[in-house]
Amino acid sequence: MLGRRALAPMLAFLFLSAVYLYAFPQASVFYAGIVLLHTLVGVVVSVYLAILLFRVLQDASTIARLGWLLILAAAILGIVLIKTGTSRPEWNRVYLHIVFALAGSGILFADWAGSRGWLSPGIGRRLRATGYAWLLLPG
Repeated sequence: MLGRRALAPMLAFLFLSAVYLYAFPQASVFYAGIVLLHTLVGVVVSVYLAILLFRVLQDASTIARLGWLLILAAAILGIVLIKTGTSRPEWNRVYLHIVFALAGSGILFADWAGSRGWLSPGIGRRLRATGYAWLLLPG
């Protein structure tokens, strides 16, 4: 299905453009262009998610469902931010949008990497043995 295959590159663009927008805020035409592209692609991803959400959640693992729901929350906040703007009083919403998007993207990437064998199944045991068990999610 083209819709689901198109989500991954659009999410990657949103992630990379968000990194640029956060790291290099400046008053330039290029920055404004990236803001507009980020907004446009974000709206397209929001529409795709609205259409494909139930199929995506149905096929996803439990942890990936959490990632998709966080991405959905970030999309909803992004739409709200389009309406309200991102002035100083709205920064709490901007930061919440960033947190939801970053957490959702991280979870989806970890699920994707794990399903392709990039993460070994013994990682939990090694984290416990080295004293980094606090990194493990409960469950």
